[in-house]
Amino acid sequence: MPSIASIARTTHHSRHSFYFNMSSLIAPPVSDIRLTLDPYYNSMVIESLLCGIYTVILIRVICMCRSLMTSKVTHVITSTGDLHHQLRERKPYCCTLIILWMITIACFGMDWVYTHRLFVLSSNSPYEMASALSFGSYSIFMQLPKTLGPIVADGLLTWRCHMLWESRWIRSILLMLFTASAALGALGMALYDDNIKDSGLLITSQLLVSAVTTLFATFVIGFMIFLVTRRSHMHHSYRRVIEIVVQSAALISVPLVIGCILDFVSWYIPETVNTTGGLVRYEFNTYIDNIQATLLGIAPTLVALHVVNDPPRVERNTSNQGNPL
Repeated sequence: MPSIASIARTTHHSRHSFYFNMSSLIAPPVSDIRLTLDPYYNSMVIESLLCGIYTVILIRVICMCRSLMTSKVTHVITSTGDLHHQLRERKPYCCTLIILWMITIACFGMDWVYTHRLFVLSSNSPYEMASALSFGSYSIFMQLPKTLGPIVADGLLTWRCHMLWESRWIRSILLMLFTASAALGALGMALYDDNIKDSGLLITSQLLVSAVTTLFATFVIGFMIFLVTRRSHMHHSYRRVIEIVVQSAALISVPLVIGCILDFVSWYIPETVNTTGGLVRYEFNTYIDNIQATLLGIAPTLVALHVVNDPPRVERNTSNQGNPL
């Protein structure tokens, strides 16, 4: 399903970039219609596969967390040795992962409804499909899950950094970024019916702030791990954990940044499938619009899977006690 930014671009540009003006007396070429429709179908297939992988990962994380909660032995060694405190902290984290999964599945459901309407209910001819693509109805309810996803993901990162870092400046910066992301998303939804162009710009800005939040939180987590391993005089095998955190950040931030750049460029240079550059930008936008919600959920869940499945191994030093990570 097209994002708000995509809808706004095609609504306010004088030239319809990849939606067709079916009210014109000249019908668009069938080849252009196929070039426009193919990415929607292909991206839906990829999104369904990613949602399946995401669901399997989440089930594995929940099962392993439940096993750790009911076990008397923990793999993570802390200076306080408070096992009950560790297990209690996992419960809200798992609940947040489940909420993020529900939002992602809701996004997938909305995309599925749109794709079914486009390729099944309007499949009598390419021109009918192009008409459905041009005049399809877009309700605020269909866009709401894609706006909530970045907010929940940012909140999860902010909470994780809050648990690791005691600096009020770090927490203040993350809280401001989280508040900005939530405010931009809320304003984008509020203006959706009245001014869809401004709504699209606000939603794109929200995704950009979410990418900045991810990069900053990743730096904070990695730097915290570095400080703990340096000050505690213990031998930690945290290299794998750092790799996982960085990879998950790239999984989120790279598609978000690329999508935001393409969205901002498209405000001034409309996309058209008649040129190679326009076709490439259009396909990138379509794929990213459909899979970014799933990637926002997969990344933190994948980190949780690796943390509970392969926790850092620690060799205790009797003369020095490390800080809890």
